[in-house]
Amino acid sequence: MLNSIIWKKVRAAGAANIGIIAPHGVPTPLYQMPTIHSNSGPGLHGTRHPAFRHLIVEDNRVTEHAPILRIEDLSVEFGASRVIENLNLSVSPGKTTAIVGESGSGKSVTSLSVMRLAEMMGATYPSGKIIFEGTTGKTDLLALPQKKMRAIRGKDIAMIFQEPMTSLNPVFTIGDQIAESLILHEGMSKKDALKEGLRLLEMVRLPDAAQLLNRYPHQLSGGMRQRVMIAMALACRPKVLIADEPTTALDVTIQA
Repeated sequence: MLNSIIWKKVRAAGAANIGIIAPHGVPTPLYQMPTIHSNSGPGLHGTRHPAFRHLIVEDNRVTEHAPILRIEDLSVEFGASRVIENLNLSVSPGKTTAIVGESGSGKSVTSLSVMRLAEMMGATYPSGKIIFEGTTGKTDLLALPQKKMRAIRGKDIAMIFQEPMTSLNPVFTIGDQIAESLILHEGMSKKDALKEGLRLLEMVRLPDAAQLLNRYPHQLSGGMRQRVMIAMALACRPKVLIADEPTTALDVTIQA
């Protein structure tokens, strides 16, 4: 079952950004949307939600599911600045969650922390856990060495980044970049990985997909690069898909 976290920027009263975790492959989900508000000043401040159950509807029956991803009392610091404090949220199979906050409140830092990429920018985690229910059981992602985290990143948890031009490698073709994760995580041959890459590009409705496999990121428009990022993130069928404003660079007609 694929649980996808889609962070979509929405302009509303108070200029809020809304992140949405959207379900796939689950019949008739019952949406539950806990909200984490930004208090005065920058940074997300966690609010401990009541002990709600995680419910979805399957075959007209309401059933309970344990969270596949749970963040507990997470705090993130850059140097002496604490940008996230005591953040709590959870995601269940087929679950939709929204995170609301103004620009700079820590929404992207939260997603990068789940991927263990924020520390590569100098972040530290003075407190908290990120519990992921993977194939080997419950794991605290913050306690994993980077070598083990690389086996999860891209396969079990994937991310569509906000800036496709800076996220794609400019010296490798689109085909090579999609094939890389398939070869690494799925054990495919280069030929099979490129064939699957072609299918993924066609799935996101890129025209002349076969030709795009041999092109470089700078040869694509912003909207095309965004769709390549979506295809790359979906390549290994992750259990959790984090998307940081995945439609920002797309044409308005495609966004609709």
